[in-house]
Amino acid sequence: MPEENLCDSLQVESIADSRAIRPAYRRLMLLHHPDRNPGPDAQEMTQRLNHAYEVLRNADRRAAYDNELLWLG
Repeated sequence: MPEENLCDSLQVESIADSRAIRPAYRRLMLLHHPDRNPGPDAQEMTQRLNHAYEVLRNADRRAAYDNELLWLG
């Protein structure tokens, strides 16, 4: 079971394609990257954003994730 909605993590719609996912990821990384944000949660947020981006940008991983959401739905 997914612990969080990856689209929510990247602040994109569930139907978002790579043209929406990449800019959202880059925008959020600029805000939350530990080199730019010394806050205590920056490392965790960066890891969450990286994970979401890695899954959602890969067609096979995205399809598996979407299917998992449908079954849990």
